[in-house]
Amino acid sequence: MVNRVQNGGFEQSTPGSADPAPFWTGTDVVVEPLIGRLLGLNNIFINPGGFISQELLPLESGQLYNCEFAYSHGNLDNSTGTLDVDITGNSTRSFNTNNMTNRPYAFYNFNFVAESGPSTLIITNNSTQQVNLDVISVKPVPL
Repeated sequence: MVNRVQNGGFEQSTPGSADPAPFWTGTDVVVEPLIGRLLGLNNIFINPGGFISQELLPLESGQLYNCEFAYSHGNLDNSTGTLDVDITGNSTRSFNTNNMTNRPYAFYNFNFVAESGPSTLIITNNSTQQVNLDVISVKPVPL
């Protein structure tokens, strides 16, 4: 199944850059090389208040999809706040970062139904910790 996210592992992004392109935009982020990655050479490091976003490859309206990402947060044990995931036409999914892993990475996912028209994925760090994300995907759920 084709991943509707392009460059979900940030392998095409420039290591050490505050610009997660290609395909991604974001603020308060760093493409982190080698350190803190799960797969490949890079991951994305998002400071509190920062976000990444991308217009997804076309989704089929009415189709069930799964959004999945690998997550870890900064070196401190506790984190308050949320990691918020928005996909056009769907309600925000808020993950309580106090209940999420502090290394190694863990995978988090949810299903959603695609709406008509272009869809944008936005992931916002509304927590007190820096977060690392890797291996971001949106794939159709087989029937």
